[in-house]
Amino acid sequence: EIESITNGTALILKDALPMPSVTDADFVIINFRKNCEISNLTVQNSSGIGVDVNYALNFSMRNVSIYSCGSDGLTLEACKNVRLFSVWSLYNGAQGFHLLDIVTSYIGGCEATGNTSEGFRIQVNGYDKTSLYSCVADGNTLNGFLVISGAGIGSASFYGCKASGNDVAGFSTSGAARTIFDGCISIDNGTDGIELTGASSDDQTIINCELLNNPLYSINLF
Repeated sequence: EIESITNGTALILKDALPMPSVTDADFVIINFRKNCEISNLTVQNSSGIGVDVNYALNFSMRNVSIYSCGSDGLTLEACKNVRLFSVWSLYNGAQGFHLLDIVTSYIGGCEATGNTSEGFRIQVNGYDKTSLYSCVADGNTLNGFLVISGAGIGSASFYGCKASGNDVAGFSTSGAARTIFDGCISIDNGTDGIELTGASSDDQTIINCELLNNPLYSINLF
């Protein structure tokens, strides 16, 4: 059954329900969902989070636009095997993308622009592994990309990503997560090109990157 929802309606998806085709949602909440894909969706003007996904397994989003929401554009928490392709999170009231404790995620061709906090905020714990390819963070109020690590040996890898015009650093890490920056560009940000806080230099790899016109440091390790 195809279910259509309109502005002002919350869509709550649980494992027992069939997956509807959704268009023009005000906000979307997904709980305990398996083998779920959302595609060709626009989410706008939510008073809170645009799309909120919790405890999902094998979850993907493709060709989704989220903008002008009051909190995070997209929040993913405690999920496993996440795939995001061509998701745009623009001009939201907090993070563009907020990933917390995601076991294995692939993020490709996604963009965070003009958000009030970080463009991408990624918290890795345990054996969490996040890989971003050709993603863009532009003009966000704090960092373009922020990685925060808790306990464990989680990792975040950036391939061909670009951070520009963010008010703080282009790329920033806090904690002991292993990070790779390969072929990335960080340009015209407010402080550092790449900022590495509290991490061992042995766990950080930076290769083939362009770090331009960042007023403090190209690479700041402290």
